[in-house]
Amino acid sequence: MFRIILVSIFLLFVPFSFLVNAEQEVDLSKEYLKQGISLIKNGQLEGAIEEFKKAIEINPFFAAAYYNLGLCCLRLERFEEAIESLSRYIESHPDSAFAHYNLGCAYSKIGNELKALEEYNKAVELNPKLSEREHQ
Repeated sequence: MFRIILVSIFLLFVPFSFLVNAEQEVDLSKEYLKQGISLIKNGQLEGAIEEFKKAIEINPFFAAAYYNLGLCCLRLERFEEAIESLSRYIESHPDSAFAHYNLGCAYSKIGNELKALEEYNKAVELNPKLSEREHQ
């Protein structure tokens, strides 16, 4: 009887401890994201990339980290990494015109004009004002 009570008490507290750890991990991944954004503002793109990768390591579904990682890689001409990160972001945010536009830029830079055109068209479909950017 005593064992059953102990096991029941243990089972009551185990799920709660997992929730606490999950919340702490979410907070930590958000902190890495904030640090990465701060580094971008200071022109430290390599450092920002490391922060975004830390956020993703903790939370592999953290879309904002993928997006910012993709933008940094694009600016540093690490186009394959940009494509990978922006594609991951688009998986959870398919209606992001700017993500499609930036993905198109990355494809264009590696010479894949067909994929670039697909992404540009998708971006303009989602946000027609993007077509005006080309004419300015």
